[in-house]
Amino acid sequence: MRLFSFFILQLICILPGLSQKPKLYVFMPSEMRPHAMRALLEKECPNLEIKVFPRYREFRDSMATAPPDAILSLEPVIEKTLKLRNQDMGTKDTSKIFLKGVRDAVFDEPYVFLSDKEVGSKKYKDMTIGVVDLLGRREMGALLGGNLDTEDTLHLKTVTKLEDLLWLIQFQYVDAIFVPEAKVEYYGIKSKIELIKTPLPKARIGLAIVAVLNSASEKNDVLLKSFEDMSSFSKEKLGVQSWTQQ
Repeated sequence: MRLFSFFILQLICILPGLSQKPKLYVFMPSEMRPHAMRALLEKECPNLEIKVFPRYREFRDSMATAPPDAILSLEPVIEKTLKLRNQDMGTKDTSKIFLKGVRDAVFDEPYVFLSDKEVGSKKYKDMTIGVVDLLGRREMGALLGGNLDTEDTLHLKTVTKLEDLLWLIQFQYVDAIFVPEAKVEYYGIKSKIELIKTPLPKARIGLAIVAVLNSASEKNDVLLKSFEDMSSFSKEKLGVQSWTQQ
């Protein structure tokens, strides 16, 4: 009985420490599978409790039902998430952008069309465009419309994984796919057909961002330390070279 009581006492002492790990939700479309990204981030950030989501809808629903301490995603996702949270919380909302990813001294990156045929002067309204779903179909239409500088109604085919964009082209479901210019080489290696790159002068989307839901939380120090100590390899997998505190 005494031995049993000793183990119970030890467990009570240990559990509060485990529960103090900052919880981080991650939604980052990548060539890595979600379980592989989680394993990488858990190795890099052992002091964080990490959950990686494969789809925006799952990320959004979990944010509503069980909010974490921090979130990691691309800028449009972070902006929308904080906007929705602000609407729900009103003046009580204490969330804020905490770290911004930087690559080549900027916070965003150019996007391009990839296609198996010349896009030429084809009007956007006459095209079907493949894109990774970051925000839901309606919001993705607005995001692309702004980046393409058009008010045309866009016809989109959305997918959840980067590699799924290729079969949209290969089976001619779309005229072009909308991708980061930094991923052109990745798609060139993966594709069995020759892809044509069409620059989009105004199309730029923000890189990865970390936002905290409580700007005054003591857990933010642990978050900051975790990302400061992150290896170059892991930062590269998240599409950044460094982090800048906001």
